[in-house]
Amino acid sequence: MKKRLLVFLVITILLVASFGGVANAADPLLNLKLYLIDSNSNALPGYIVTIDNNTQSVANSNGVASFPAVNATGVDTFKVFTPDKKQVGICNLSYQKADKTSVGPAQGNGEYQLNYSTEDATIYVYLIVDPNGGSNTLCHPGDASDNPLTPGKLPTPKPSASASTQPSGSSSANPTAAPTAATNPHVEGYVIDEQSLPVEHATVVSKNTDSGGSVSGATDSDGYYTLPGISEGHHVIEVYGDDSQMLGDVDVFVETGAMTGLKDVDGDGVIDIHTGVGTLYLNLQLEDEGGLKLLDVSEHDVGSPAKHADPTAEPTAEPEPDPTEEPEPTEAPTVEPTAEPTTEPEPTPPAESSGIDSNIMIIIIVAIVAVAAIIIVVLVLRNRRY
Repeated sequence: MKKRLLVFLVITILLVASFGGVANAADPLLNLKLYLIDSNSNALPGYIVTIDNNTQSVANSNGVASFPAVNATGVDTFKVFTPDKKQVGICNLSYQKADKTSVGPAQGNGEYQLNYSTEDATIYVYLIVDPNGGSNTLCHPGDASDNPLTPGKLPTPKPSASASTQPSGSSSANPTAAPTAATNPHVEGYVIDEQSLPVEHATVVSKNTDSGGSVSGATDSDGYYTLPGISEGHHVIEVYGDDSQMLGDVDVFVETGAMTGLKDVDGDGVIDIHTGVGTLYLNLQLEDEGGLKLLDVSEHDVGSPAKHADPTAEPTAEPEPDPTEEPEPTEAPTVEPTAEPTTEPEPTPPAESSGIDSNIMIIIIVAIVAVAAIIIVVLVLRNRRY
């Protein structure tokens, strides 16, 4: 009887651990698009946003920072930095499933609640920032929607991209602008599809699988993106569409080398970065069946790779715009900050953190419990024979 009870307890523990791991793995995820604006609805391109000092994204030329697959549980701390790494705001955000996507009022501790109507969806949120603020200045969300919002106003027209000019949005960004270690170069480049056409409104993510940190950036109408920085180690570079679906990914190793460039080592792609390089120019091209190709890995600006398209490729016709139609201009809403700044110990610019991913920990724990259970069952059955 005691032996049967022991077997029953072991099986129960195994089932509970297994279901616990499945439950944690099924946490709701959101693809966040943050439209960074000031109180006058001016866009803030080149500004950097971090989530809990571990995940970073730099705003594109329209002031849009993108975070794919954000775990919509608990409370996240968003910090905003200028392109030269000065922290100008902080915001605490919690998540709640609701009938309509919206932003709830601030709580007593300065925490805002993001209500979302659909899991695993893209949520668009205005994040209002004081460019002259400090590390304890409260930035706060404005409107939230399931549909794209109107970006903030730009002070000057965005220049067209060419090989002889600086890429869109890069004029306002310091080449080393990122709340990361100074040895991690800033990254910028373009994303094109199989026909060498720009991929706009996409999100480029670089995950360091060694440290567990990640950085991301959104593409503009030219397919141009920037990343706060890239560190040494094994990376998975991913490109997501505006619907949060992955369009392509590639594994690559990043290390210090005698010169900056891309090489092949035993079939693996390796990006060598020369010591002291401030900006790594990395162009990406989507391939069939979810592939992603690294193009133009250089410490020099080579411009958009669209001009390098295969001359034998079949040209793709694009619809001609109707000169008689003129889009009606719209402006992002002007919202004045109302909440008082919260206080918090002076933070230091975050870096890609180290540690083991929580899902990996869950798998390891479940495996250990399973092995222990099997050993106990085998011992019990062996004792019953004798």
